Amino acid sequence: MADIHASIKAAKYSNVARLAHKVKGLGSNLGLLRLAKSAVALEAAISEKNHAQLSAQLTKLADQLDHDFANALYALDAFAATVN
Repeated sequence: MADIHASIKAAKYSNVARLAHKVKGLGSNLGLLRLAKSAVALEAAISEKNHAQLSAQLTKLADQLDHDFANALYALDAFAATVN
């Protein structure tokens, strides 16, 4: 996310689109479909040059990433409890 924020701040929207595309692929490959969908929405905002939507979609993407990361940590903790 830091790379995306830095690219937006520097108005390097092609970098933002590339990073959003990577997140979309990652989300799809891992079955994190809400994350992938958030990345698709961010890509759309970039291609439409819709700066208001860009900010909103970036916030949604960050929130979804936080949510998915928290779920992954919970699942890892639950798995670790069964191993010990």
